[in-house]
Amino acid sequence: MARLRRLAEDTKIRLSFETEVTVREEFLTSDRRGKPVHFELGVTRRRFEELIDPLLQSTIALSRQVIEEARLSGQRLGKICLVGGSTRIPRCRALLAEAFDVEIHEEIDPDLAVALGSSIQCGLRWARPELVATFRVGAGNPSGVPRPGVNRITVAPAAVSA
Repeated sequence: MARLRRLAEDTKIRLSFETEVTVREEFLTSDRRGKPVHFELGVTRRRFEELIDPLLQSTIALSRQVIEEARLSGQRLGKICLVGGSTRIPRCRALLAEAFDVEIHEEIDPDLAVALGSSIQCGLRWARPELVATFRVGAGNPSGVPRPGVNRITVAPAAVSA
């Protein structure tokens, strides 16, 4: 089962960059006579997107809910920062950009955003002195010039002086 999960994840990643892939896994199992069974399947990005469409629609619905809960409904968003590996899927990016009529923020690695967000949440929740920011955290002002933030290797919680 672990081999199939790895194969599925690899296929998802490849389909983010390619329109069609051939998935192969040799010696997946054996038949009743002990003969090895190999797996091979061609998968298109279109078919993959059809299969995950309910998850993509859920992503849009949850994003709208978050915006409502943050009391930002009706306001124009400047950019969307994607978080997590699945946001690399072209259809996911396109749906979010279309649903919110906004540019996708591509300067931040989605996996790094997950790790950084987790670190910040841990620091906020437990305020443990051994929690350390592993990356510099800052923010940009409306003109795009970065403002100072929390420097790398800063113990959380930390205050930012302007």
